[in-house]
Amino acid sequence: MSDHSVPRDQLRKIKLFEGCSPQELDRIDQLSDTLDVKAGTVLAREGTIGKEFAVIVSGSATISREGKELATIQAGEYFGEIALLDGITRTATVTAAEDSILEVLDRRSFRSLLDEFPLMSRTMLLGLTHRIVELTDENEQLRSRLRHPTEGDAAT
Repeated sequence: MSDHSVPRDQLRKIKLFEGCSPQELDRIDQLSDTLDVKAGTVLAREGTIGKEFAVIVSGSATISREGKELATIQAGEYFGEIALLDGITRTATVTAAEDSILEVLDRRSFRSLLDEFPLMSRTMLLGLTHRIVELTDENEQLRSRLRHPTEGDAAT
């Protein structure tokens, strides 16, 4: 395992991997690569084809769409999970907000993981379902904020 490997308990907090066995989590860690990135590095660009998933081990990143900052994600959070399953275009740009360490899993490694652990697909399907519900709730909250901005929101 790399020096910055993601502990099993942290991987298990990721909706996609929450039902995985310790053996599966260890294999995910073995297949992922550690990247040290500098502040300002674009980690994923809106409109490009996604090919990897990343967990922020330390540091933070901003998520923006059409140049407007939407959110900041911190250590333990992740992005790009859909890229593991399908080569669709990225819906947002993710940029390192500070020097950060990431664990990155690409689609090819992910597919070999599923070949090695075929039952893992069912576990991940359930995890993705939970993630979709979570994102739907977040989306509804954002839509509500756009429909009813607070005074602080209107000033920006």
